[in-house]
Amino acid sequence: MARDRFLHTWDERFHALVAKNMIEHPLRPVLYADPVLPYDFRHWTANHVWLHKPPLALWLMALSMATFGVNEIALRLPNLLHSTLAVALTFAIGRRVVGERAALLAAALQATNGYLLELAGGRTASDHVESLVVTLVTAGALFSVEDARRPRWMLVAAIGAVTGLTYLTKSFVALLIPAIWIAAVFRVTTLRSQAARLAFILFMAMAIALPWELYVHAAFPQEAAWEEGYNWRHFFEALEGHHHPPLYYFQRMARAFGELVYIPVIWFLTRVLRGRFPEGWPVLVWFAVPYFAFSFAATKMPGYVAAAAPAVFLMIAAFIVELSEQLPRFAQRPALRAAAISLVVLLLALPLRTGLERMKLLGYPRDRAWAQQFRNLRPELQGHRSVLFGVEHPIEAMFYTSAPAYSQLPSEEDLRLLRARGLEPMVLKPDS
Repeated sequence: MARDRFLHTWDERFHALVAKNMIEHPLRPVLYADPVLPYDFRHWTANHVWLHKPPLALWLMALSMATFGVNEIALRLPNLLHSTLAVALTFAIGRRVVGERAALLAAALQATNGYLLELAGGRTASDHVESLVVTLVTAGALFSVEDARRPRWMLVAAIGAVTGLTYLTKSFVALLIPAIWIAAVFRVTTLRSQAARLAFILFMAMAIALPWELYVHAAFPQEAAWEEGYNWRHFFEALEGHHHPPLYYFQRMARAFGELVYIPVIWFLTRVLRGRFPEGWPVLVWFAVPYFAFSFAATKMPGYVAAAAPAVFLMIAAFIVELSEQLPRFAQRPALRAAAISLVVLLLALPLRTGLERMKLLGYPRDRAWAQQFRNLRPELQGHRSVLFGVEHPIEAMFYTSAPAYSQLPSEEDLRLLRARGLEPMVLKPDS
């Protein structure tokens, strides 16, 4: 998926352009680096200072492109690396919580999950940002589970640091990590110890996240205030047409994890709530907090619950291993044994089928004519102060050419503004 030689529509093209502009100015996230025409700072798809997402994922993309060049592979390389690390982190958590066999199976499910692969490859909404959130939350969950087994202040500091980094990736989603930690340690430490350690976690998180918040509110007060209010509105208003029923995320589980995912989730939930598997509390909280919290939000997008995906893999894997271990008991009941084997096969095959569908291994063009046009145009614009008009893909055009680009044709007022600045308008002929 990362080999696609073009920028995907939502939201990779915006992330890519802002990250490219941050190569030279890492503390100044901008979309239109040189907005030669008037703009509305409230429109995150066409403004100048761009605070629609926190900076960490953008910084990683900028660092990669600064090192390996401004191209699609370099843009996606951080995703490829950390999403692969996330598979290993899920395995490490599984070994501590559900056993080595289930851990290996959960890691395999994560490595082949079509939705997470789409995120890592930039093909679906929130792409690089949500992919990094999955990795950071998984790291926080591992540190939390390990701290419950062998309490150490170094682990508490690591949990706080990862929480802060997650805030710099996706804002208040970072609070999921302390919630997982509480679920992991509430049975094994005193309330006083938990309070002290939680305070230290939050202190570490603030020490990492607060400087950026203070900086953007001082440097870009208008944009920062607008984006802060806009983020809160997601909970009370269905923004940008993303209105869905309350059970939206639970319904989508079938698409992301296979149609039979509800069986292992209900099984796992029942075991934990009945006290038969107390070690499963952090996994259950890891799943439940995003799914229930965002179900109450008015704006619903698939990526909002992506951070919980490894928890679902652990639930499915634990159920499959448990059911497999019970098969010898069904030796005298062939119908029941056949049903159990069929269930195991379907739990593995159904998500693999959707994963293969999402990968689009055959018949999927990995380049686009418009992307090739922009790459060919880039050398022609060297040394010219051009502004592109009539561009079907203006955001992508600015990534490939660095020239300001607009979808509309220039008005007389636009031409006057351009002449005043010594800029040359260029109307681009469509090539797609």
